[in-house]
Amino acid sequence: MSLSPCAFQALYALLERHGGVPLAQVDRLASVCSERTFRKGETFLAAGEQASVAGLVISGLQGEFYLLPDGSRKAKWFARPGDVFGSLEDLARKGASRTHIEALSDGTVLCLPYAQLRDVALKDAGLTVFFIALIESLYRQKSEREYSLLMLNASERYEWFLNQFGSMAGLLSQELVASYLGISAVHLSRVRSARQQSTARR
Repeated sequence: MSLSPCAFQALYALLERHGGVPLAQVDRLASVCSERTFRKGETFLAAGEQASVAGLVISGLQGEFYLLPDGSRKAKWFARPGDVFGSLEDLARKGASRTHIEALSDGTVLCLPYAQLRDVALKDAGLTVFFIALIESLYRQKSEREYSLLMLNASERYEWFLNQFGSMAGLLSQELVASYLGISAVHLSRVRSARQQSTARR
């Protein structure tokens, strides 16, 4: 199935950010990927299913979560247009996914079949660039998330969040933002209030 111009451009842009590959090889990669539209609330990957596909956001916003026994969820990552998403751990170990991924807005995703792309990369050294780009993107998310939680205080994490996702913040509820920051909604309100007061004094 051929990709739309927007999906092909998103794939090409991802490769360009990681050193690029010849256009003919981009076509080969595109041939094993598929494009899928999502409505807000629709599931990309349900917790407990086997993870086999990563995603590249073309439009909209995707969220990765851990689901708790009481039905609540802990926000793990938000993926914007141009971002790769999917739990690297779940994809690599081929077991039941610990991560739940769903659309937080209407949008479109380029689906990247992990095992198939790995096999393509192993057979073509030129395409190894793409697979490395995919792994690096997923690993970087994990690294950035860990750093923000372990090294930054709540106010600093909120500033980091705004720098990362500010343009999409309007699509996220206060509860989701607070969960992502690892604080309560009440604490988030205090952080926002203190930030507004500090801005007003400047």
